[in-house]
Amino acid sequence: EASVTRYKLLAAPELTIARRNYRYLVGLQRGSPLQRLAYRLIDLASGPHGRPDGAIDPIIRASQEQLGEATQLSRQKINTLLTELVR
Repeated sequence: EASVTRYKLLAAPELTIARRNYRYLVGLQRGSPLQRLAYRLIDLASGPHGRPDGAIDPIIRASQEQLGEATQLSRQKINTLLTELVR
């Protein structure tokens, strides 16, 4: 039983990443552009993203071009959707 518990602790980060990647890929295919953008913003704001010094910070700065690449949308469409989200 101890080895099963140890395996679960060792595999947890990889499983978390695999699940996140799966949700991201499915979301790209099924979600509306606004849903895709919202999901990506939530993901960037909530996920722990490690720094070289070991600290964990959420990524909160992303350009419209970067968001467009992450959601397969144009920068102009991202701008429109961000304006819509602000309202």
